[in-house]
Amino acid sequence: MADIFISYSRADRDFVQQLVRRLTDDRRDVWVDFEDIPFATDWWGEICGGIEASETVIFVLSPASLDSEYCSLEVNHALKNGKRIIPIVCQDVEGLTVPANVAALNWIFFTAAHDSDRSFRQLLTTLDTDLEELRQHTRVLLRAREWENRAHDASLLARGVELTEMEQILGQPNLNDLQRAFLQASRREQTRRELIRRFWLGFAGGALGIGFYVFTNFRSDSLFSPLRVAYAISYGQIFGVFIGAMSVLAEQVPAFLRRVINPRLQVPFRAAACALLALTAWWLFRWYILALSEGLDATLLLGMIGLSIGFIARVLIRDMPGWAAFALTAVATYAAIFITYEQSRRSFDWIALIYFENDPQVVSVGIPMALLIALGANAQALSNDLRQLYRQTITRRTSVRPAPASI
Repeated sequence: MADIFISYSRADRDFVQQLVRRLTDDRRDVWVDFEDIPFATDWWGEICGGIEASETVIFVLSPASLDSEYCSLEVNHALKNGKRIIPIVCQDVEGLTVPANVAALNWIFFTAAHDSDRSFRQLLTTLDTDLEELRQHTRVLLRAREWENRAHDASLLARGVELTEMEQILGQPNLNDLQRAFLQASRREQTRRELIRRFWLGFAGGALGIGFYVFTNFRSDSLFSPLRVAYAISYGQIFGVFIGAMSVLAEQVPAFLRRVINPRLQVPFRAAACALLALTAWWLFRWYILALSEGLDATLLLGMIGLSIGFIARVLIRDMPGWAAFALTAVATYAAIFITYEQSRRSFDWIALIYFENDPQVVSVGIPMALLIALGANAQALSNDLRQLYRQTITRRTSVRPAPASI
């Protein structure tokens, strides 16, 4: 990836050679066709590649370059790909027709009537303006071009921190359609991967939470027979599916549903779906424990609220921190477990006994169970929080690093 591509007419070769020498002495990487095109290559393909891989295109303005078809093609390709163009004048072009897209730019004059050193300093200042954005623009263009040439291979899409950094240039007006398509496809693929990861993490948290509960309470054959343990494993998987689905809905509506649900209804749909999934999951938990199906009562509603409130909060509160969602889910889920146990113990001692063998287990078993469910449900959000905190720490350390002492 070069810093500068120079578009010029062969009639101005001597001036361009001097310019390239000065730029090279200033440690600029220059792409110019009198030295950069290998023998027996596709000439125009190499030119286009040089333009796309450069951060800035310098167009050397002269009567000869304005009359050159090739210079016009180079400038048009640079504009098509959103490249910054810096026109520099090496010979007077007054009275000549200059393309409107070049005439509208600020020119730097290197004619005999101007101070060459001052003009060169002005050129260097212009080259260094918005340099990071230009580099990001070029990086996205090259990645997008490779993605297009490889038949939109998903493995070439940007992801993670790289995608987040690239998306910072989305507001730039000089992005072309290919770059926008690449960034949009990258975001869709990133979202798809994150939703799949959220589901499996939620599934693992739900299944492990139920599994921990079952096998910690596996004390008496009269209560937990081998067949009942097999049922428990199956139920743990079903419970995990519910938690995984709620983890997905807490983030967004899956793509296949977004096509049929009005955008204004998607938030209430997600909240309602989380509540319904939580109600069903808690009812199945009660059914497994009590081996019978009971009606809709206060403990069932309490379980639904406790299990779903963390997910619904993430639906309603945009950009809710992962740690807050984790804490809310854990506390609310444990509250539902604790209050359900207390109410059943006051009503039916034998039901309370099936929930937990003794009162201390409400803490020793109930809390880890709630934490496992909350951790699986919010693992992706917690991971994002930790990565963001790490990046902020690194940035802060870099910004306050003392300058080396001068000798």
